[in-house]
Amino acid sequence: MSIFNKWLGSGDKTDVQRKLESPKDLAVGDIITFKLYAPPALCAKPFEVSEVNTYDFEDGNKAEMLLKAADGTIVFLSYETDDGKELLCLSQKINRSEVEALFDLDEFGAILDNEQGAVSLNLRFAEADLPDHLQHFQGFLGSTYHRESFSERGYFHKGDFRVTGIPDFAEGDELDYYSAVSPDEKHEVEIEVWDDDTDVSITLLTDVSLVEEMWPAK
Repeated sequence: MSIFNKWLGSGDKTDVQRKLESPKDLAVGDIITFKLYAPPALCAKPFEVSEVNTYDFEDGNKAEMLLKAADGTIVFLSYETDDGKELLCLSQKINRSEVEALFDLDEFGAILDNEQGAVSLNLRFAEADLPDHLQHFQGFLGSTYHRESFSERGYFHKGDFRVTGIPDFAEGDELDYYSAVSPDEKHEVEIEVWDDDTDVSITLLTDVSLVEEMWPAK
């Protein structure tokens, strides 16, 4: 069954057992949509939660949901609490050529190499002037960033451990985490350094009001 058929359903929600009060309640198979004023990559399409995985850091665990739309768009969703306010963290992964197109590589490398002192990262051009092949990143980018996290050790676990907790015997994949955040704290560049690879994400930090509606899996 296609994601659109699952989303539309029969229009009768009387048989739904689970209630989704918050994005924190989402599980595999659930559907989420975003407001029409959301960034272009998010609006006017339903996303299905295809996976829920877990990051384990010294200061606690973080669930990350992999969202997929029928057009192939992939977005990662996690959440955090800031002064009692729930925030959504919506991320798109970018490859090396996209990193080179968006940022100066010397500035980008300084985030990873210089432990001491302030480090800044600047977008190469105004977001309104993004080339056509980068337009799907609109709304996910800040004009400038400053480094926030440096080489924080963490572990990635396949699976959802929000209820059970991560078993003591579980062996996750080890990574070092780096980040740079915009002055308004609405955008972030996140870098995960693994043994044999590096993942880079651009992240939008936003209020949960960006969510239009959520449907439990049927």
